[in-house]
Amino acid sequence: EEAEGLKSPERYRQFAEDVKESKRALLDLLIELRRDGKQVVGYGAPGKANTLLNYCAIRTDLLDYTVDRNPYKHGRFTPGTQIPIHPPDRIAETRPDVIVMDIAMPILNGIEATRHILALDPNARILILSAHNDDEYIERMTASGAAGFLEKQTSAEVLTKAIREVAAGN
Repeated sequence: EEAEGLKSPERYRQFAEDVKESKRALLDLLIELRRDGKQVVGYGAPGKANTLLNYCAIRTDLLDYTVDRNPYKHGRFTPGTQIPIHPPDRIAETRPDVIVMDIAMPILNGIEATRHILALDPNARILILSAHNDDEYIERMTASGAAGFLEKQTSAEVLTKAIREVAAGN
């Protein structure tokens, strides 16, 4: 703990600043993409995503909707942010520019979800976030057709750059 600075208040002050900067970077990116006419949607409506959405005050002016395979969530809204939750087929109807998802989902994992989305829309651009960074997962995500992969703990700078690249079709 001492070697990592966990006993120092400065470490926690820096962490708080890093979180605030991540929030600003994400909001800047979503605003920029919206101004450029790009649509970003989420796949999955877990509680972890709601923490981010609520902290960053992301509403439908920046994220039109999210999809989830759980039929009990369809027609409902994310708590607090009131972002609509639709079935995954909505992606084929609206053809968003970027789809962001977590690889770990309860009903269908991100790899299978990517295959499902690409069957609906072969031009979909999907960015997968994962806590896993071993070669097997990366190979499976690439083989599934994902446009990009990032570790969840990546910096805001890298995350926003990746979303921009995926939105640009790179």
